[in-house]
Amino acid sequence: MFDSVSPAYQNALKNAGYSYKLKYDPPPPYSSNTSNKKKRRRKILWWNPPFSLDVKTRVGDKFFRLISKHFPKENPLSKIFNRNTIKMSYRTTPNLRKVISSHNRKILTSTEEKLPCNCQKNKVCPYNRNGDCRLNCVIYQATVVPDATNKPTETYIGMAKDFKERYRNHGTSFRLRE
Repeated sequence: MFDSVSPAYQNALKNAGYSYKLKYDPPPPYSSNTSNKKKRRRKILWWNPPFSLDVKTRVGDKFFRLISKHFPKENPLSKIFNRNTIKMSYRTTPNLRKVISSHNRKILTSTEEKLPCNCQKNKVCPYNRNGDCRLNCVIYQATVVPDATNKPTETYIGMAKDFKERYRNHGTSFRLRE
């Protein structure tokens, strides 16, 4: 470590018109209680049984008795499975009737919102009607007209969940002959 400031830096400051005096302050020595070691975190396993007022059995107590019985100190797995490394916390579960009724309500009352057309130029909207290009679950028909060949025109009927995405994929496939 350097004990003082290099004279070259001080001269450079002086030549630049500054009168500031550079000085070096060494860092304080490390004390014994400020170590750079990371503290080792204990690996804890959590067991979360569902909570119910109807259960009168002391589930946690029985669980920890089983841990002590099956993983005594002589067991090689006792370092992993013991009362210090396994913690228990009850979790609450929602009422099943409430879950089912909210799901049914969501499905039965869901209305398909009509999304507005977001084409850059409304004149070039692929659907050509009222900006409905963002419809879902569409059956569509396209007339394929060959260019400068003697092939007859063909009609293509397709189905798409997302019409706009399907339209873009058709356009990509037409540009790539393979």
